[in-house]
Amino acid sequence: MNKKEHIEREYKWEAFDRNDFSVFLSALKNSVKIVSSEEKLLEDFYFDSPDKYFSSSKTSARIRKEKNNFTLTLKKDSPLQNGFASREEKETRLKARDLTAALKEAQIILGKKLLPVFSLTNEREVYHVKSAFTAEVCFDSFTINLKQGKLAMKEIEMEFKSGGEEAFRRAALRITDDTGLKFAEVSKVKTALAALEFYK
Repeated sequence: MNKKEHIEREYKWEAFDRNDFSVFLSALKNSVKIVSSEEKLLEDFYFDSPDKYFSSSKTSARIRKEKNNFTLTLKKDSPLQNGFASREEKETRLKARDLTAALKEAQIILGKKLLPVFSLTNEREVYHVKSAFTAEVCFDSFTINLKQGKLAMKEIEMEFKSGGEEAFRRAALRITDDTGLKFAEVSKVKTALAALEFYK
């Protein structure tokens, strides 16, 4: 079982269509070097315990499926400030090869029963970039899956990996100026939770 704890640091921008992705990518190429890219299909399943432990402690409990691999992630809530979020993240690679087994394994690890809250299906384009820092830029076309229906949305993320944090910040601000795109005000999770409240 592989475990990893780190502080996730990333900027998020609103996107409304693929043209916004193209505009951002053009500005990105003018600011940093893109060393590689890939496409991913991610399925994220969010849970809470019957006693609402995770929501009350402002922690999201997620099982992510990527191909046939499953990862349990606990992520502390952090408000977006000018599009930037910094939060604790704990990841555990699960041995399970299907969601039912992954859920059972996660419940043993956490010592709590987990109940489904919502899920996300995400078609993600990832660009690995290098400058005075390294980062991942993700173009997300995702669907929030609720019992009441589905919400299709888009978002851009730039997650810091290593190097100079100040250079990372300057690049994010420069790309924002060059594209005219607005920083996101809330995360995918908060958007989904707000929709759940709306449908109550």
